[in-house]
Amino acid sequence: LIGLIIILLFISFGYGAVEIFSTRDFSGETRSLMVNENDNFRKVASRLRQSGIMRGEYLFRVVAVLTGVDKAIMPGRYDFSGKVSLYDVLLKLKRHDVATIKLTVPEGYNIYRVAALLSKHLGLDSTLFMSRVFDTSFTKQKYNVSGLEGYLFPETYQFWYGMKSDEIIDAMVSQFRRQAGMLLDSAGVRILSPQKLLILASIIEAEAGLMEEMPLIASVYH
Repeated sequence: LIGLIIILLFISFGYGAVEIFSTRDFSGETRSLMVNENDNFRKVASRLRQSGIMRGEYLFRVVAVLTGVDKAIMPGRYDFSGKVSLYDVLLKLKRHDVATIKLTVPEGYNIYRVAALLSKHLGLDSTLFMSRVFDTSFTKQKYNVSGLEGYLFPETYQFWYGMKSDEIIDAMVSQFRRQAGMLLDSAGVRILSPQKLLILASIIEAEAGLMEEMPLIASVYH
């Protein structure tokens, strides 16, 4: 009996190894898995099977539990192309290898246009994004400012699909503060805070009819 059990274990192990490393060929196409914030592991496994990314849902769940992958799946979009094995799927989930996008926020975009841009390219809920930006209790507590108009710095960002509004806001405000701090340091100016610098920049932008007029107007204020 023990010998039979050992033989069955070897057979099972061999079968499992073959299944784990055998590939499916997605050449010429990309299949995507979207993991939402509140998705449990069972739902993720089921969605992988339904999308045709993998076949052995039971084996996937067993290996994922044994390796701890089931407890560390990051929300986001996972893209699969070329030859993909069950091992590749597990590795991508373990490494949090979510699909990213380079997104440029142009200069002069107000909060509404930024929200529309994020909604178009990332599928972000623009209403939720704006509600956070205009939530004074949130902005006061997190950034010590009463509003974020002007703090969403125009830049090219590396965002990922499934990113939360708060994470995007934090990235943009952090970039504003870095750039404002560098500007003040390079100018040898410390009488202005980043907040006052933003107010001054807004006044200059409003008064200048042309880009070339801005340095002259700025010299009047400083």
